[in-house]
Amino acid sequence: MIKEQAIDVVLERIEQEDHFVETRLRYYKENNGHFFAHLEDESFILSQAEKDYLLGVLLVILEASKLEIKYIKGEKWSKYEDLNWDQLAAHKNIEAYLDTVFKDYPQEDLLAYVEDSIAEMEDDFLSKVGREFILIKAKTVIDFIR
Repeated sequence: MIKEQAIDVVLERIEQEDHFVETRLRYYKENNGHFFAHLEDESFILSQAEKDYLLGVLLVILEASKLEIKYIKGEKWSKYEDLNWDQLAAHKNIEAYLDTVFKDYPQEDLLAYVEDSIAEMEDDFLSKVGREFILIKAKTVIDFIR
């Protein structure tokens, strides 16, 4: 399980190192272009600020977990993501969905990070659709962490 301390280390690096985000995102895009192309294809419903925020949230997950994106592709990605969208649709709101998901979820700290990230920006610039999109994309990535 990825602990909160690992997340805090990444957040601290983001704050302290001027080009950390750009450097690491460039690395991931150069080595895992298929994954980021998939995100770009689907993110047309987001504002530019929401797209940037999604990339930031995903970067924290990837860096904290040391997850190799090359294993996130194809049918397995679609299966996980579709299941997450279906589960969200079965609940009246994000909070009800998360209450269900948190029960026995193996990556609780990472999911809590995502929940906090979308909650704290809700009134600033994240739309309801943006919150849901970021949650499902991030949750789907977290689902690949063993």
